[in-house]
Amino acid sequence: MDLISWCSNYIDYRNAFQHDLIEKRQEGNMITCMYKVKGQVIYLIEEALEESVFDKMPEGAVYIVCLNTKANISFLTSHWEGFIKNQKLVILFSNPIVNMHWPLMPYRHNLVIEPGSLKNGLKSLAESVPLI
Repeated sequence: MDLISWCSNYIDYRNAFQHDLIEKRQEGNMITCMYKVKGQVIYLIEEALEESVFDKMPEGAVYIVCLNTKANISFLTSHWEGFIKNQKLVILFSNPIVNMHWPLMPYRHNLVIEPGSLKNGLKSLAESVPLI
């Protein structure tokens, strides 16, 4: 299953419990959802994280959906300061082959980590889902 299809299924699965999705629209590698309570949430699907993600990332509630790879974890750690700027950002590291993921909220995570432990902490989280 490709990552865009996986993300669409993920949204539908979550809505099966929450029942608050009003509209879901896909344009390219972006899925825009309107929820009754949360309002608009954008899912930006990027298999590989790279510098251009910061230009594509809208303000507000956004999920970046990427593959659970060593390269993506490495990019996250080396660009941490760019990710913690958006308080409503969630990054979903996914392995669509086994239908598993792990979420990270960089802003909140940054509030509780000890200096110097970021790399090891993210590595531990990433190992909870098989790497691609």
